[in-house]
Amino acid sequence: MSIHQFTVDSDQSFLNRKVDIPRFTKEIQDSSDIAVAIDAITIVSGNCVVAFKADLSNDELNALTEIVQAHTGVALVPPIQAVELYSDSSKVPTSQGSPIVTTEKTVGSSYNSFSHDWCHKTTWYSNATRVVDETLSDSGDHKTYGFAHEHIIDTFHGLLTGEDFLKDANGNPFRVVVKVDGVTKTETDPHTGSGDYVIDYVGGDVTFTNTLSQSAVVTATHHYAGSSVMLIKPVAGKILVIELAEIQFSTDMQMMDSVVYQPKGLVDVFAPQLVGNGQGQIPSGTKIPLGDPFTYKTMRDFFNDAFRSYPPYPAMSTSNWRGLQNGVVIFDWDYLQGKPLHSAYGMEIECKLQHDIPFQGEFATVSFYCTSKDES
Repeated sequence: MSIHQFTVDSDQSFLNRKVDIPRFTKEIQDSSDIAVAIDAITIVSGNCVVAFKADLSNDELNALTEIVQAHTGVALVPPIQAVELYSDSSKVPTSQGSPIVTTEKTVGSSYNSFSHDWCHKTTWYSNATRVVDETLSDSGDHKTYGFAHEHIIDTFHGLLTGEDFLKDANGNPFRVVVKVDGVTKTETDPHTGSGDYVIDYVGGDVTFTNTLSQSAVVTATHHYAGSSVMLIKPVAGKILVIELAEIQFSTDMQMMDSVVYQPKGLVDVFAPQLVGNGQGQIPSGTKIPLGDPFTYKTMRDFFNDAFRSYPPYPAMSTSNWRGLQNGVVIFDWDYLQGKPLHSAYGMEIECKLQHDIPFQGEFATVSFYCTSKDES
């Protein structure tokens, strides 16, 4: 992939002879005339160097020149002191540990984020890999056919809240599409029990209701699971304010790995003195940890860190796939002050299993209840 670099003399080209990288980044990203994504913005020998992920057209270069000439250099973000609580706090996500840059809850649109199910790797869609029209291998009985990978992402059986609307970074749905000789077949519906095939999402097999011909070619477009990393972050131009977080564990859950919670943000904003390309320096645009991660190693850590927990909810509707086969314990973090994640600062929260080892049991999930509002 070619990289087009555009160098700006900061003293001569910018309106006030200075550049604010977060504001300049946002101005470029917001331009409808520039379609190519930014790779990095750095300051080299007093000049501002904008690296793109592809060559810009003449029209895009002209649009960029206009943005440069109109750029004021006024800081988009408040002083670093506004988020200094990160520097001396590692206890996340308690009320004392997350970034506190506002003193009241914010008015905006509701946005809720639901995690993977840590008990089921087939729900780890965030870092999943997409495969298009993979030819599946016949087991020999012309009825069961295997994928090249295990842990196929399952968005059909209610393991993920809102699963019908999930899409990957390129806008592709996660739902598996199986074809026989180029003709799309129907997966067996868990409600009606009718369909052409069932999928073993864990083992990576498709088993058809009826035996196929010996010459049949079975293909599948699907995603297979990667790491357990889940990111909670605002969309461009927005602030995502976390108001409440809850963790839900089935009472039969066995904790097999540590849970790591790590806020991150752009080095340009939170540690600009470290930006550079030399020894010991960090490239512009890199997201760095904001304070130490908080690691939940044992169930005691959840009890100690949570604001409250509730008596177990009982098992319900245990006779079918829609129910709860076990009771559920809920841990609650009710933030008295919202926890804002600014898109302009590159802020996000990384939540993951430390060694990517799934828990055992019915389910284990976390929900973030948020408000999304415009950057001001």
